[in-house]
Amino acid sequence: MSLAAVALRAPEPATKLLLVDDDAVDRMTCRRALTRHMSGEFELIEADTGEEGLRLVRTEKPHCILLDYKLPDLNGLEFLEQLSKAENGRLPPIVMLTGTDDATVAVEAMKRGARDYLVKQADQPGVELIPAVVRRVLREQDMMEEKLQLEDELRRAGERYRNIVEQIPVITYVMALDEFGTLLYISPQIRVLGYSADEWLVSPQRRLDQIHHADRIGFLQKLAASRADGADFSCEYRLLARSGFARWFRDNASIVRDESGKPLYLEGVMMDISENKRVEEELLAHSSRLEKLVAARTTELEQANERLRQELAERMQAQAHLDYIAYHDHLTGLPNRLLFCDRLEHAMSQANRREQFVALFLLDLDHFKQVNDSLGHSMGDVLLKDVAQRLKSCVRESDTVARLGGDEFAIVLEGLSHIDEAAGIAQKIVDTFAQPIGVDGHELLVSMSIGITIYPFDDDNIEDLMRDADTALYRAKDTGRNGYQFYQADMTTATMEHLSLRTELHHALAREEFVLHYQPVVNLRSGDICGVEALLRWRHPTRGLVSPGEFIPVLEQTGLIVPATEWTLRQGCREFAAVQALGVPSLHLAANIGVNVFNRRMRKPEFTRTLARILEETGVKPGNLTLEITESTLMEDTENARLTLGELKALGVHIAIDDFGVGYSSLSYLRRFPIDVLKIDREFIREIGVKPDATSLVRSIVEMGHTLAMTVVAEGVETAEQLRILRECGCDQMQGFLFSKPLPLDALRQLLKEGRRLSS
Repeated sequence: MSLAAVALRAPEPATKLLLVDDDAVDRMTCRRALTRHMSGEFELIEADTGEEGLRLVRTEKPHCILLDYKLPDLNGLEFLEQLSKAENGRLPPIVMLTGTDDATVAVEAMKRGARDYLVKQADQPGVELIPAVVRRVLREQDMMEEKLQLEDELRRAGERYRNIVEQIPVITYVMALDEFGTLLYISPQIRVLGYSADEWLVSPQRRLDQIHHADRIGFLQKLAASRADGADFSCEYRLLARSGFARWFRDNASIVRDESGKPLYLEGVMMDISENKRVEEELLAHSSRLEKLVAARTTELEQANERLRQELAERMQAQAHLDYIAYHDHLTGLPNRLLFCDRLEHAMSQANRREQFVALFLLDLDHFKQVNDSLGHSMGDVLLKDVAQRLKSCVRESDTVARLGGDEFAIVLEGLSHIDEAAGIAQKIVDTFAQPIGVDGHELLVSMSIGITIYPFDDDNIEDLMRDADTALYRAKDTGRNGYQFYQADMTTATMEHLSLRTELHHALAREEFVLHYQPVVNLRSGDICGVEALLRWRHPTRGLVSPGEFIPVLEQTGLIVPATEWTLRQGCREFAAVQALGVPSLHLAANIGVNVFNRRMRKPEFTRTLARILEETGVKPGNLTLEITESTLMEDTENARLTLGELKALGVHIAIDDFGVGYSSLSYLRRFPIDVLKIDREFIREIGVKPDATSLVRSIVEMGHTLAMTVVAEGVETAEQLRILRECGCDQMQGFLFSKPLPLDALRQLLKEGRRLSS
């Protein structure tokens, strides 16, 4: 039996109460008690079974639950257990109602999440107490949620403060007001001396021990004076680094007092002034020598003046060097966070005057930690330098590229007249990092995630713009990395279209909207068609053919690539078998059908069994099927790839490396896998006859493939000149618009019937 919701007040009350009790009289008694004491404050929803109650919790989201212990289908404790599992332990306030005063049940109910326990016997005041108990547990729930919110805000504020302190280029500390200046806290910047903060805090006198012996007495005297008169502390002294060398520091500290004015401790900042001291000492020495020369040899005054001018120039150069260090990253030479913020502020000011836009990019290297862990930090540094140069090559001279720390970079694009300009630069960066980076003999494929915010559209100050860009950056990482995202306060039209596309793709397979087009593969020696490649297309009911570049990434993101790949294999084999059954003479050789096998499908353990079943169902011989696999598929999980390819080879199908040259492109890794066909990426083919070294590169790939007994296929052949060069290089097969674009099945049949060949 199911009870409908019973509303006891006007529409949309502030509080929803769920009463779960199989006894109609008890429900009526409880309802009356609530109405007497809480009229107008709530909406009461009733259920007479545990299952109905659980359903109403999911659909109505009540603020409080009144739960009878004895229900016809499950007891109150079982109800609590199932609800806790369904809600991941996040329960609304629950008051357990029972007809018996059983302390054991009450304790167990409280353990499982109930907030209170009332006895509803006629001689007990339990029912009349329900309104007061409901008010109390709701107040407690409000206070609990407010407490959790305050604790979260306090934690985040503490983290922000700590991050700010630990990123400023000085050493901060907290020091006790004792005679030794015992440190209570010191920031991680103490690493400039070769020590960790923990090493300095392990001994009360550690800093005193590290002060140069010639400066120690002066330090203690000034500390004692500060303790005596309560004045701020200021001192310059040398500290010994782990290496044994001394560095000069300027130490300024202020006394922190309690509400009564009693001194508690010192908060201080130590700034490294070693370079300033060195310059000052050199200038003093040079000035002294100049004075002696002027006094002793007036005849050499002009020469002495010239030397003085030279020394002054050195001082300016040294100061310029200090300024450069203060505002630039030491590893990459890019502007650091300080200079970056200054440039951003200037760009915002210029944009206001000129009525233009400013784009702020925050960029993060994807999986940079893996490079450091596997190849070492020195290799990671080399990679970061290369990344800095690549980023600079993607922007204009007037733009700013900065390194904020670690693998985090930032870009300011100023003087923009349209937001599309920012999208173009972002895509250029993504495309640039699609090319491998050579680091000490290693070919590394790295990608970049980018978050973008626009001034003045998104926010009008640096702090909020940085937050917006950071939000967009995390969204870019969450949506698969290797891309960019603009900051959006709300769901935009583009996002709605993307969600609509995902929904439509869910129905495309069931509605038979996917079709296959076939591009012929031609033997370069005989000119005959020796195979075809099956390419997935989506015939949208209103938009017509949708570009694969638009819908295939969505298939991969949603996991629909798995059923779509299986459909491609089954439909491709079925249609290929039908073409073979025509007995077309041009297919007298073993014709192959290349099917793009996407990464997610290859990693499924049942893939080989599914493929064997498809071949058996369609009657296609395994030797007539070629599976095309990208280089990245092999390298993401080499052990699993080797096992899977071994199973496929045992089945009898051929294996092709698709788009060869855009990934690892290594002879050593190719030898580790049972590869039959090497397909040269169309980007290399496009460049032959245009770039001088392109032909040599293609010839090397062909020779490498032949060395490993592989058939080499050129993709994207569009001109007769490309065809001529490929024949000279000894390439085996080709496909491309020069011979035929991808064709529907009927057009492919007609092409084969005509016996079309590639001219010599």
